[in-house]
Amino acid sequence: MKTQNSPFSLRLIDGLSRFFFWFLASVSAIFFIFVIINALGLTPDSPNVGIDLPIKFNVMEKGSFAFSNSVSAITIEEASGTILFQNAPRTFSIVLSLCILPVLGALLYILWLFKGFTKKVKLGNAFDPVNIKHFKRIAYVIAGIWVYMQAMVSTFNLYTLPKLSFDGLEFSYTHGSFGTLLLFSLFIWVLSHILEKGAEIEEENKLTV
Repeated sequence: MKTQNSPFSLRLIDGLSRFFFWFLASVSAIFFIFVIINALGLTPDSPNVGIDLPIKFNVMEKGSFAFSNSVSAITIEEASGTILFQNAPRTFSIVLSLCILPVLGALLYILWLFKGFTKKVKLGNAFDPVNIKHFKRIAYVIAGIWVYMQAMVSTFNLYTLPKLSFDGLEFSYTHGSFGTLLLFSLFIWVLSHILEKGAEIEEENKLTV
């Protein structure tokens, strides 16, 4: 009965959380099968591998900017982009795929926890102790992803970047700190404590009644 009387917005969020969980689970399963097939040598010997560069590179591209009957000279000094490894060694593609698997697993776990949270909220149990544990775990997992991304970028800078050679292109060896992940982790952690305080107030109200 509670499920039927729950607001449409809660039912919508719960449905979306389930959809995204199973969608990512399907994508992860397909990717995992691909990793196994690639490791067994059943894919082309030299696949093309494309990744977003985790660092920026220095460029000196000059151009012009026209505005209000005036033209100004402009220069692009730093940029980021995607790099395509054509005919990449199989070992490189396997290592890169294995590096992606932990992130997929962490995202899948986060969605699983959030799916459980939305289900209980839909049933009217927003301050359930399980929800508080779920939110704290989500915060810790996001923080763990941040640490992992930092380690991966540092490894890329140390081992892969020196092996890249371009004419007229210089890598700055600087990269985004992924600070948004850390702030989001902190936000979820604070929210878990708000839920915990709400649970205490709710329990006090029950005892008062």
